[in-house]
Amino acid sequence: MRTLPTIVVLLSLLFLPYEGAAQRFYPVLYEECQHLTKEASHIPSSRRDTLRLIGDTLLHMLDTRGRGEILFAGVTDGSLTQLAQIWLYTALNYYKVSGIRVYSGGLKPDAINYRIVAALKRHGFTILPVQGYADNPVYFFNLGRMFPDYTIFAKSIDYHANPHDGFLAVPVNPAADQVDFSEYGACCVIPCHWQRPDIWDDTQVEAMKYDEYTFQIGRDMFFLAAYLSDKIKARQKEKRRARRRKKGS
Repeated sequence: MRTLPTIVVLLSLLFLPYEGAAQRFYPVLYEECQHLTKEASHIPSSRRDTLRLIGDTLLHMLDTRGRGEILFAGVTDGSLTQLAQIWLYTALNYYKVSGIRVYSGGLKPDAINYRIVAALKRHGFTILPVQGYADNPVYFFNLGRMFPDYTIFAKSIDYHANPHDGFLAVPVNPAADQVDFSEYGACCVIPCHWQRPDIWDDTQVEAMKYDEYTFQIGRDMFFLAAYLSDKIKARQKEKRRARRRKKGS
């Protein structure tokens, strides 16, 4: 027979707030995501404007095409582009925003910087190599046991699995700004630059700097996903109001 305290505990668990998909993230990653949701005030206003512009463009794509596609473009697709892709994918799942597909690509793809992989692990991601040593390693990562594996590796902008028509290209550094992304099928281009962390390679502060840049990009992508989520919810609320007004007329 269960004691009264046990019954009270079980009843309290039934009424805990439900966090949806985010609750099924791995615990350390979930805590990191919760932290990132509170960091918007630390984003410079000019960066917030850029992220809102990206969000509005993706919302327009959702309205006109039924889906939004964003590709983060760089030179090697080895660090910044990967971080942006992974964090936006994570943030969209955290806020349960559907219909947005996230990609990355490089002008001269090389390999994912192993320091990026280490930094992501320190932020709570589970990342495993698919194969042994390779010039361009392939990794699996996922957000939690209920999520499918997500494959990451350095790839070209025109890689066959990347979009080839009507996508939003986001250059992540000045070197990629000179590209004519319309030749790759992009419908619009919105630069969003971050500082490259590899300037700190092989220094005493290497790990600290990679963690710092990883967190910064995560913060920006969570702001973007929250913006999308809020706009979509507001639109859905307005549609419900319109239906009620129509029924009442």
